[in-house]
Amino acid sequence: MSSEVVSIRQPLVLHASFWGKALAGIKAGSDTRVLEVGCGRGESLALLASKKIDAYGFDLGAASGQLLAPKSQFAFGSLSSAMSYPQHHFDAVIVRPMPSFRGELATAEHYVATANLLSCVKAGGRMIIVEPTAGREGTPSTEWLARWNRQLEAFTVEKKSLVYRDGGLMQALLGWLKKGPKLDLQLIQITIPQTPVSRLEWHRQARTAAMPKTRNSRKAA
Repeated sequence: MSSEVVSIRQPLVLHASFWGKALAGIKAGSDTRVLEVGCGRGESLALLASKKIDAYGFDLGAASGQLLAPKSQFAFGSLSSAMSYPQHHFDAVIVRPMPSFRGELATAEHYVATANLLSCVKAGGRMIIVEPTAGREGTPSTEWLARWNRQLEAFTVEKKSLVYRDGGLMQALLGWLKKGPKLDLQLIQITIPQTPVSRLEWHRQARTAAMPKTRNSRKAA
């Protein structure tokens, strides 16, 4: 594996500039809530809390080392099982690379995991999928984006591709880039319909997409 490929064992740290752009247009208030999937120790949760944003994190299990936000802000477990958060709960959900989203992203578990996350977003809210431009796990970012886009065709959402890169004179002058590696990311921004979609409906769309694949795998066996 190339040393330039980002491993999910070395999670990205999404700093203030990224979050400022990711949440642009979302009016901050006492009922504004954000979920970060693949949150690690909660670096982003602590950062967002300092900005008076109600931030929560989801991961497979507690990361090694001390959590950087109150434990009440975390949920742990499988994204393809019962969802810990209510439907229509978050203004934005950010999905970082994590073990729940490996491989071709085309199994029933992958579709259900995505449906669970979509169901947590408020009507008119957004979900942003983050992939390092350098790729991960030996697979280039172009392939990861293609896998995500194929999967997302199953759901009634609007999506567009975006790029986030650190840089620019003002950022350099401010000096915050010295605190960690620069970010170079490929994003898929998903817009949830303005009319609320129930969790049951998201799951129906997931099942419809997964059923042909399940039948084919049984025939092959």
